Amino acid sequence: MAIALQNLLSKRMSYLMQRQDVIARNVGNADTAGYRAQDLTPFQQIMSASGGGSPTGLRVTNARHITAAGGLAGAGATAVNERKPYEVLPSGNSVSLEHEMLKLAETTQDYSVTTSIYRKLHGLFRTALGKGA
Repeated sequence: MAIALQNLLSKRMSYLMQRQDVIARNVGNADTAGYRAQDLTPFQQIMSASGGGSPTGLRVTNARHITAAGGLAGAGATAVNERKPYEVLPSGNSVSLEHEMLKLAETTQDYSVTTSIYRKLHGLFRTALGKGA
């Protein structure tokens, strides 16, 4: 289980680095005519599609259990159509710098949490091997 968690954290960090690259590309092309803002598919969807369920391999046996995604297993997901908070400029550019900065802050925070968990897991391995923290 610990090795699977380490692999999941590694994939998550790689995803977050790629997302930061996409956000940087969006910001760099904020004044480019015809450029459309891009983003990656959410990590949870990628992992669910590749593994056919929970990315951690956790099984839910009761509707009152909490899933790996953080919600109750019995709570049905409802589709929400979000209205885009920005408009496409007359030049055809759809980049909103405010929106991109929010995505960047979210990505940075997610990366920080993920690396913190990775460090803690590494410390547990070291302790288990008798090498100390």
